[in-house]
Amino acid sequence: MVTQQTPAKGIYVHLTPQLHRGPNENCLEGPIVIRLTGQNEKSRMLVNGKELRREELEPFLKAALARRANWEVFIEGDDSVSYADPMYAIDVINALHAKAVILTPKLKGQIGDNCR
Repeated sequence: MVTQQTPAKGIYVHLTPQLHRGPNENCLEGPIVIRLTGQNEKSRMLVNGKELRREELEPFLKAALARRANWEVFIEGDDSVSYADPMYAIDVINALHAKAVILTPKLKGQIGDNCR
């Protein structure tokens, strides 16, 4: 009897990027950071400080990632944002074959220390 296992399905999220010794392109150009904030049940998406609508995210990321060797996009969000908002960003990042990295306070510190 032959049994088959169904392949796992889900969303790949890289929680700890590989930090290199010395300055890297995240230090030189700055990391690509998607920040999701919520206000009165309405969320805002800021990419490196610039507010974008959902339909603008993919072309913006394509252009930003085209200039880089390391295709990592950091995502951080407020507790008040809907679950669908970061999931949408992760889906767009994964569709571009980039790595979605959840930006935690500890990771922010590590990136800052790495760039000094």
